[in-house]
Amino acid sequence: MIGSLFAPSNAPFAVALLVMLGIALIEGVGMMVGVAVSRLVDSVIPDALSGPDSVDVDMNADMDTDIDADVDAGFDGDAGADVGAGLPHVMTEAIGWLRIGQVPFLVYLIVLLTSFGLIGLFTQSAVTSIFGAPLPASLAIVPAGFLSLPVVRVVVGVVARVMPKVETSAVSRGSFVGGLGIVVTGTAETGAPAQARLIDRHGQAHYVLVEPDIEGERFETGATVLLVSGEGAVFRVIHPPSDALLPS
Repeated sequence: MIGSLFAPSNAPFAVALLVMLGIALIEGVGMMVGVAVSRLVDSVIPDALSGPDSVDVDMNADMDTDIDADVDAGFDGDAGADVGAGLPHVMTEAIGWLRIGQVPFLVYLIVLLTSFGLIGLFTQSAVTSIFGAPLPASLAIVPAGFLSLPVVRVVVGVVARVMPKVETSAVSRGSFVGGLGIVVTGTAETGAPAQARLIDRHGQAHYVLVEPDIEGERFETGATVLLVSGEGAVFRVIHPPSDALLPS
């Protein structure tokens, strides 16, 4: 069994699982000694890849707790936009669909490696039982990679819903109006929202979709925007009216 696991045809998937176990072990040891390794990693990688400090929790009128899936819901709602309008918009859609940024980066990496490794081993086992021999490793990684993407999307969505249960603060999406955000992925144009990062009153980061409030305006990556209203999962934004509002 162990020999087949490390056979050349299964090598990429075995390595993925070993790396996943190594990351999980490092994170576990870090927690035991009081060092949040995932937070250290999030602090040195791009904002679009790192997870928020807490997942946004929206308290509705019935006092039920709903998870604010801004990124995912926003892209579903933007289905009518022209996907071919440009590469930044395509990248933004992909990030939203894959739920990148909704959980800490190391958590996302663990889910991705586990899905890829297990699906790859299962695929090779199925092919072997049917045809008598596994696929070459270089060929097997293609279906394993594609099949792992929807699994990652579902699992990360579940993890994002579980994580807020251990958080101590909750904010509503309405409280974001009047706040400043920074565009971190893509270019925000009318009909083509981009992802922005903002900090709430608790000092926690949130990722939302933003779109210009004024027809014809556009906000490129790195631009500071002022949230003036929210429509569904998308916030309308303008240029800050005064330099005094800009972060120092």
